[in-house]
Amino acid sequence: MKKLYLGKATLAAIGLAALALAAPASAQTVMRVNIPFAFVAGAESLPAGAYNFVLDANFSLCHIDSFNDGSMHAVHFVPGAARKQDSHTDGGVVQFQKYGDRYFLSGVWKPGKADGFAVIPSRRLMESAKAQGPGETVSLDSAIR
Repeated sequence: MKKLYLGKATLAAIGLAALALAAPASAQTVMRVNIPFAFVAGAESLPAGAYNFVLDANFSLCHIDSFNDGSMHAVHFVPGAARKQDSHTDGGVVQFQKYGDRYFLSGVWKPGKADGFAVIPSRRLMESAKAQGPGETVSLDSAIR
């Protein structure tokens, strides 16, 4: 009888573990974006090209995976700093701030949502903003993957 209860308890524990592991994956949103210019994401400079943006709201992270060279990068969202964008598409939007000829990743909007996440500004972005004044906002639509 004890073996039966132990077997059921083990099965229940495995089921709960599977649910716990599946929850973080469901909180992720993947968007594919073709970016026609080099840009800065966090502290890293990335070349123009095709990228997957994987939004992980559980950890306030945006993973950026390059189709060009297979490299992977990550930037943090500002906790609780959702910003309303002017317009949105069903596929989501990736937003940049342009200072001179440099582009800085500044925000990401999930597909079908009007609220987005601000990316924590890098030191380079803050220095460029201070040196050149107000920048230009550039938004790129994404495809849902």
